[in-house]
Amino acid sequence: MVNQERSTYSADRSARETNKSIESITSEIAVLNDKVIAYSDSASKMQVAITKVQLQSDISSELGSLSYVSKILNVSMDYVVNILIILFMIVFDPLAISMVLAFNSLSDNKLNEVIKKTEESDLPDNTIVQPSETDLEPSEQDTSITEVIESQQDEIRESDEEKSRRLKEEARLKRIDEKRKRIQNNAGGAVKIY
Repeated sequence: MVNQERSTYSADRSARETNKSIESITSEIAVLNDKVIAYSDSASKMQVAITKVQLQSDISSELGSLSYVSKILNVSMDYVVNILIILFMIVFDPLAISMVLAFNSLSDNKLNEVIKKTEESDLPDNTIVQPSETDLEPSEQDTSITEVIESQQDEIRESDEEKSRRLKEEARLKRIDEKRKRIQNNAGGAVKIY
C-alpha cells in the first residue's frame, strides 16, 4: 500500500512538472510567435519602402530632363509636359502629312512614267503592250512578301496537323476511358484499371 501511494505521489509530481514545462514552453512559443509577427511586419514595411525608393528613382531618371526644365523656368511639371506635347504636335503632324504627300507624289510620278512610255511608243491604238522581262522579274520586296506568306501558310498547315493529332488523341483516350468504365461495371467495381 505504501508503494502504491509513493508511485501515485511520484506520478502526480511528474505530471505537475510536465504541465509546468508545457506551460512554460507554450508561453515561450507565444513570445516567439509575437516576435516573428513583429519582424515580418517590419520586413514588409521595409520592402514597401524599398519599392517606393526604386519607383521614385525610375521616375526621376525618366523625367529628369523635364524636371530640370521645370526648375529652371520656375513652372509646374504639368505645364512643361503640356508644352512638350504641343511641340510634338506642331513638329510631327506636319512631318507625317508631308511624308504622305511625298509618297503620293512618288506614286504619281511612277504612274506618269509608265503612261509616257506607252504614249511615246509608236504603236497603233489597238496594239497590246507586252511588259519587258525586267518588268516581270520580282523585286526584293515582292520576294520577301512571298516568303512571309509561304511561312504563314506553313504555320497554318502545321497548326491544322497538330489540331488533328490532338483530336485523334482525345478520341483514343475517350475510348480507353469507356472501356475502363465498362470493365468496372461488369466486375462490380472490384477491378481497377490504370
